[in-house]
This record gives sequence, structure tokens and C-alpha cells, in this order.
Amino acid sequence: MFNLGFPELMALGGLALLIIGPKQLPEVAKVVARTLNELKRASKDITGTLADVKSEAKSKVDQIVDDISKEVGDVEEDYHSIDNDSTEEHLISDTDQEQESEDGQLSLLEDDELSNS
Repeated sequence: MFNLGFPELMALGGLALLIIGPKQLPEVAKVVARTLNELKRASKDITGTLADVKSEAKSKVDQIVDDISKEVGDVEEDYHSIDNDSTEEHLISDTDQEQESEDGQLSLLEDDELSNS
């Protein structure tokens, strides 16, 4: 954890023995060990909570992206549908105009035939 070797640990143990004393050293060691374990647990809980929040946020972002993609696809389909409808209307109106001009020519021919007879 702190990259301490055996000589460093022996020096720290000797220093703690001199400062704290032989009677209180086991109690202090237990308190330090408990504190370190609680800190490890707390850091794991925080990391787990952050991972949960991250995954939840990612899933919501993915859902929003999917919804937007779907809406864009729907808009494109509607656009193409409108474009195709206007093309069909244009084709239908051209056909109607051709039919009307043919009808007009037929009626002129019928009028000419009637007047010639």
C-alpha cells in the first residue's frame, strides 16, 4: 500500500513501541486496523455507487439517443412519404392535364364533324 519493506516496518514498530508503550500498542493497532478496514469499505461503497450512477446515466443516455434516432427516422420517412405524395400528385395532375387536352381535342373534332355534316 505504501511500499514499505520489512526494515521500514520494523523501524515504525519500534518507534510506535517507544511512543505508545507496550500496554497500549495492541489496542492502538486494533483501532488503526478497524479504521483502515472501514476506509476500504467506504471507498468500495463509494466506487460501487458511482459505478451504479454511471451505468444508470449511460442507459438513460442510450435510451435518449435511441428515441432521437427513432424520431429522426420517422421524420425522414414522413419527408420521403410527403415527397412521394407530391410526386404522385404532380404525376396525377400531369395525367389529368393530358386527359383534359385530349378531351378538348376530341370535342373540337366532334364539333368539326357536326358542322361538316
